[in-house]
Amino acid sequence: MKHTKVQKPLFLFLFLLLNVFVCYSQSTATNSNTTKELTGTFQLNDSVANKNLVFNYHIIIDGTGKVKTEITNVESTANFDQTFTLFSQNAEAYYAAFNNSFATLTSLKKVNIREASISVFAKVEARIEIKDDQPNTAHIKLLKANLPVTIEYKLDATNKDVNSTKSIIVSVEQVDIEFEDGTIKNLFLTVKVPDQKTKDKLEDGRIQFRNNFPIGISGKFSPERLRDNEMYAFDACRVEELLKADIANYSALTKDQNNPQPCIISNAKFNLAELIDFRPILESEKEDYSPANQVISLTPTSDDIIVKKEKRSKILEVRSYTDLIGTDGKSPNGLIQIEGRKKIFLLEDKTKFFSEYAYFGGLTYVEPVVRFSKIDNNNKNLIPDTIGSAANLISKKKKVLNLNTIDLYKYQLNSFTLNVNMLNFSFPQIKLNVLIDGKAGVYRTSITDSLSISANKLIKTPVASTNTVNVALYGVNLMFTFLPDSRYQFSFGYSWLGNKMLSDNYLQNKGQGISSYWIDGYFKTSESSKLFIRGSFNQQNSDTRLNFVQAQIGVTLDIFRANSKLDQ
Repeated sequence: MKHTKVQKPLFLFLFLLLNVFVCYSQSTATNSNTTKELTGTFQLNDSVANKNLVFNYHIIIDGTGKVKTEITNVESTANFDQTFTLFSQNAEAYYAAFNNSFATLTSLKKVNIREASISVFAKVEARIEIKDDQPNTAHIKLLKANLPVTIEYKLDATNKDVNSTKSIIVSVEQVDIEFEDGTIKNLFLTVKVPDQKTKDKLEDGRIQFRNNFPIGISGKFSPERLRDNEMYAFDACRVEELLKADIANYSALTKDQNNPQPCIISNAKFNLAELIDFRPILESEKEDYSPANQVISLTPTSDDIIVKKEKRSKILEVRSYTDLIGTDGKSPNGLIQIEGRKKIFLLEDKTKFFSEYAYFGGLTYVEPVVRFSKIDNNNKNLIPDTIGSAANLISKKKKVLNLNTIDLYKYQLNSFTLNVNMLNFSFPQIKLNVLIDGKAGVYRTSITDSLSISANKLIKTPVASTNTVNVALYGVNLMFTFLPDSRYQFSFGYSWLGNKMLSDNYLQNKGQGISSYWIDGYFKTSESSKLFIRGSFNQQNSDTRLNFVQAQIGVTLDIFRANSKLDQ
């Protein structure tokens, strides 16, 4: 198989562009709360012994900015063990201390010491600058150990509209809260009923409550909107025993020939604002106070919990793909592909969709995506196989080449698109989300030909010329996503994509529409890494004979997260 050569300048450009998407730390980040460690080796030339001495270094960087460096010689006979500590993050100050630690070894070359100091300090500086922090975003605490619960029940078995209520006090045992994508996705509350007779009836005396729909928690006014949300008992009929003493005709109400185990209770509920307090932690240039995706637990004896934002390394998701079909060296699918994306959540509140087992929302997120589709050189440029009419060539004095829309899309080099969620339907009972997204953006395609116009004639030149055209992209996605487990998920869907070439030098053939049928999924290989698999069938709508297939496998590129230890 023919090997392809990857363009290094493009990789550098990619790295710089990805940094734009990340809230990159300032050059000195001494307020990090996490201790970082680096280990490695370096060599110094001994001019007397005429050999290289190998040294180990162990560096500890704490949250105050203190940099402690321990240097030891691998050769125990040298009896060399030095430690120095600096609060300065200046390269010259570090070199002075580094050089001074070798004062007793006069045979070492100064130039080697300086080179080693520069190399080691570069690693220190990189670890300080790229901090994988998690800023505090909010305090959350349990407000009450004893919670008022309202029971709604029917007074008349023949008239479901005639209701009454009763308030009882229950003891809070534990609250489990799941935060996901800027919402309280699930809240489960376990309470104990204080009445002894009811405890006997309920066996363990416990009742559980839940939210029916996700509750938005990211905005400035979200905490005060907690009062708009009611939590409901899993099985409200379990507390029916409490109503016997309050209803004179209780026995008559519960006797129903058509229902051997009737229940007169409609709901048992409480207001969420009575249970928890969510207080955002203020920070300049920040409007999103939602915590990272996580699960926390609160009890009456637990202290306030400070929830944090997602880690810096997870702000931007970067993936690297290779196309299995493109490995044959003949298909222009892109042997190496890299993309970066970030989902930004907007309106998190959801509304019931026909029943309590389904809900929907709109404008829930926007997602910018940067993609480098063809980093390798193989089959990189589109070569037109037809030309425009002679009249066009002569009148416009341009080589007007005909290009199929599907080829423009297939040969794209890089792109920027923005996905905007318009509708999001959730069916948690069957683990399914249905999403309708709008899409808009632009991509670039490189075109190579050896045609030119001379004296109103079309001629073939010995040297091919290459031009890059911009193509506007717009369309809509219909996506079905299954979420059976946090360790894996899969989706499939359909995309209609309009493509409008932004150039006068070329003619776009046979319409602008493309249909794409695709499947996508991932498997978590660790907490911070995923293995992606996706495939698609793409065809030009005006001529379905014009089509191509992609089959890709990819991995997460965790390029911003610093490891706990960095080996040289």
